[in-house]
Amino acid sequence: MKKIILGLFLSLTLAGAAFAAPVEVKGFFGTEIGYLTDQDNPLGTTYLQLGLESKLQGNVTGVYGARFYSDESETLSDWYNGELSFGDVDYGYDNTYYAYAQSTGSLWEGAAPVKLTLGSVDVKYSPFVAWFGYDTREYDNGSWLYENINGVALDDVKLGPIGARAFYVFDKKDPEADNTLGVNFKGDFDDIKLDATFVKLGEPVAYDLTASVSPVQDLDLSGQFIGNGDAPDGWYNLSVNYAGVPGWKLGASYRDFSPALFDDYAYRDQTPSVVDGSFVVPNPYDLNKGVNGLNLSASTSLAGFDLSGAYDSAVHSTQVIISQSNWSAKLKVFNPLIGGTAAPVDGKYQFQFSDEVKGRVVLRGNVTSDILALKNVELEGVAEFADQAVFGASAKYTAPIGLDFIAKYYTDDVKDDNGLGWIQSKGLALFAGYYLNF
Repeated sequence: MKKIILGLFLSLTLAGAAFAAPVEVKGFFGTEIGYLTDQDNPLGTTYLQLGLESKLQGNVTGVYGARFYSDESETLSDWYNGELSFGDVDYGYDNTYYAYAQSTGSLWEGAAPVKLTLGSVDVKYSPFVAWFGYDTREYDNGSWLYENINGVALDDVKLGPIGARAFYVFDKKDPEADNTLGVNFKGDFDDIKLDATFVKLGEPVAYDLTASVSPVQDLDLSGQFIGNGDAPDGWYNLSVNYAGVPGWKLGASYRDFSPALFDDYAYRDQTPSVVDGSFVVPNPYDLNKGVNGLNLSASTSLAGFDLSGAYDSAVHSTQVIISQSNWSAKLKVFNPLIGGTAAPVDGKYQFQFSDEVKGRVVLRGNVTSDILALKNVELEGVAEFADQAVFGASAKYTAPIGLDFIAKYYTDDVKDDNGLGWIQSKGLALFAGYYLNF
C-alpha cells in the first residue's frame, strides 16, 4: 500500500510540475470498520480518490486523478489484505486513472460561451440511454468498477430558450461499435417543457423524450417516450396532474415499459438496485422495466396531517398514507408478486401475481435527540405488521472527533416497498468510520 500511495503522490507531483501552475488536490477518502451478526469477523474497507486540479494557460483547467478502492471480489476485509486495489484489469480497460482539460469560452469571436471538455468525460443525460463516464460507478462480477472513457463534451450551449449538451466518445463501451455521439436538449420551447436525449451508437439512434404542457391553469400533461432505436416498440409514460380542486392534488398516468429493451444496451445506468440481496440505489431502469398499467393518486392536508392515496394496477397495489414531518403510517393492500420478469415472453416482460389479497401496515418515525453526552443523534424506527410483525431501528451519531457511528437492528426483513427484491439484514449491524470530501 505504501508503494501505491508514494507512486500516486509522485505522479501528482510530476504532473503539477509539468503544469507549472498552482495545484489543488480534491477527492474523497473513506474508511470504516463494521460488525454484522452473520459474519465471523469484523469488516474493514477503505476507499481513496485523489484528483489534481490546476489552472493552465488562460482559463483552461487541467484535472488528473486516480482511484484506489477495495476489490470486493477478493476480500471484504481489506485491512487484513493490506492493499487497496487499482481495479480489475481483466476487463481490458483502465478504470483507475482519469484526466481531462476543461475551459469555458467562445469557440469563435462573438459567439456565446460554452464549456468544452477534452479527455475523460462523464455523461449524465438520461439513465436509460446516456449514463456513463469516469465518475460513474458500475457493478460487475462482484466488484465496483469505473471506466475511463475518453472523448469530447460540450455543455452550457444556448439555443435561444433551449439549453443543449453534446458528447462524442472514442473509447467505447462496445468495442465493436463506431464512436458514439449524443445530444441533449432541455428548456422551455414556447409553452412546452422539453427534455430530449438522442444517442447514436452505430446505426440505431436511441432516445429519451420527455415533454410537458399546461393547456389551462392547474392542469399539467406530460409524456415520456424511450426507445433503443432498433426495436419497433418503445417505452412510454403518459400522465395528467390536476390541482384545480382546492386543497387537493390529483394525478393519473398510464405507462407501458413491457417491451424487452436495453438489457444489453451499453450506455444506460447499470448500477444494480440489488447486490447480493442488499439494496443499492433505485435505478430507474430496474424500477420501471416490465411495468404496464394505470396509476391513480390523490393527496391533501387535513387538520395538520398529510393524507395521500394511490392505486397502481401495474403492481396490483393500493395504499393510503397519513403522515407528519417526522412520522408516517401506511396501509397497503396488494397481490404479491411471485415472478415472471426474468425472461421476456413474445418480446415483452410479464409480471405474475398471486390471486391472494394481502394487507400490510407500516409505521415509521424519526427524531434527532441528545442521548446522555451524545449530541444530535439521528434515530429512526419502523414497525411492520403483515404475515408477521417486524421491528427495526437505526441510530447515527457523529462524534466531535469526526468519526461517524451507525447502528442498526432488525428482527427480520422489512418487506415494505422492496419489490426490487432487496433484503434488510437481520440482526445487529455496527459501523464506525470516516467519510471525507476535500
